[in-house]
Amino acid sequence: MLFSIALMATSGFRENIGQIKNQNGQPAEAVRYLLHCDGFNVQLREDGFSYDFYQYAGDSITINRVDFIFHDYNPNYSIKKELPKNAFNSTFVTDQKKPQFEKIIYTNFYEGIDLVFKRTDNNHFEYDFLVTENGDINDIHFSINGAEVLETKSTSIKLKTQIIVFEEVIPLSFDSKKNPIEVNYKNTDQNTFKFSYEGEAKNITIDPTPQLIYATYSGDEWTIRDVKFLDDMSYVVTGHTEFLTNLATEGSYQNQLIGEVNATLMRFDSSNQLLWCSYFGTERTVAVHMIVQDELILTTGYTNSLTLPAEESFQSSFGGFRDVFFAAFNTSGNFIYSSYLGGTENDQPTSISKLNDTQFAITGFTFSANFPSLNSGYTYSGDRDAFLAVFDFATGECQYSSVFGGVIEDVINGVVKTEDNKYVFFGRTNSPSLNQSGINPLPSFLHELNSNVSPHSGTSEVFFWGELRDAFQ
Repeated sequence: MLFSIALMATSGFRENIGQIKNQNGQPAEAVRYLLHCDGFNVQLREDGFSYDFYQYAGDSITINRVDFIFHDYNPNYSIKKELPKNAFNSTFVTDQKKPQFEKIIYTNFYEGIDLVFKRTDNNHFEYDFLVTENGDINDIHFSINGAEVLETKSTSIKLKTQIIVFEEVIPLSFDSKKNPIEVNYKNTDQNTFKFSYEGEAKNITIDPTPQLIYATYSGDEWTIRDVKFLDDMSYVVTGHTEFLTNLATEGSYQNQLIGEVNATLMRFDSSNQLLWCSYFGTERTVAVHMIVQDELILTTGYTNSLTLPAEESFQSSFGGFRDVFFAAFNTSGNFIYSSYLGGTENDQPTSISKLNDTQFAITGFTFSANFPSLNSGYTYSGDRDAFLAVFDFATGECQYSSVFGGVIEDVINGVVKTEDNKYVFFGRTNSPSLNQSGINPLPSFLHELNSNVSPHSGTSEVFFWGELRDAFQ
């Protein structure tokens, strides 16, 4: 389910007196204080703090650390520790030799600015900047390491790790009279930020709040590969699993695992309640990408299955070794159609794209000299060629299918439609020449490698092919 919550602390800040170890069992000397939380930890260091997000899968654990590193701070700042107000008449401090602190204050962290880390009364983790009369808000600047910055807005920074997506948000800041003021983030460089305020930034409190956007599901050996939202803010999730039970909903298209790994497709409503969930495929069938068009959900991936429901499709039988597949369901979870796409060797998709309201395209790569072709003048060149195939949304009927490439490893990663009604697909190649045998050779300017790179260096080059107007319409 997808939902947003504030980071919830399950204890107080504990001072590191040698008990905190790193992943190699060595003393984590850089950590000054540690806050244990549900699904994450907070490390306080000399130059800032870190989130340690962790996720269990069976006997293994995945950990992602995100560092907030502050620059040009006062190296002579002092640290103040505060116990909870009711520490001595509650169970919060259970060991007086190792107390748990409610607040850790980096006093004069920047000249005239305190940095306050706190576990709040409602068990959330927060941090504030207290800018005094002598402080300058422009002195505060920090960088973020260990996460991909997805989006920066005036009041939020959206970050992505291997485990989660989360946001740093400035919901409210305050002046000396506790009146709300608007303080914003300002991106000064790659992954580096400051705060901005249009008024006099004296005696103010800046109150960033971390929020998580979790993707949480029950089950083992379950991999989520793609998520798409519908107009009503319900959403569809696709992936694959080895999980045998408690997955498919009653009355779903395929309610049990058949073989080693099956594709999965599920829909949640806007309140994150599961509407339906189904397996798809047999043997080893892995869903990778997905698109949604009106009431139709299309997923694609690869399969070793000999028994997909593809009798009336473009390619009704398994080509060999590993084929691309695509399958269509309606938003109620009813199966519409599916098809194989591949030859006798290894074929895999890299994208599925909506071209217009009636057509979609699948791109990828193939090792099959007999990859199925339709309305194409190109032939397989060897080693690994790219492919592009175009289908009708409503019926799954193929309208165009072709391989492209030179003699060394080519792949198409996507396709787009231009404003002048042309289609351009793009990818990478190791081929020193992309000349094609066939009736429609490509213009030389569309397939020349970078002249500064040796054709035998093995370096992948980006290529663009386009103007496939007649083949698509």
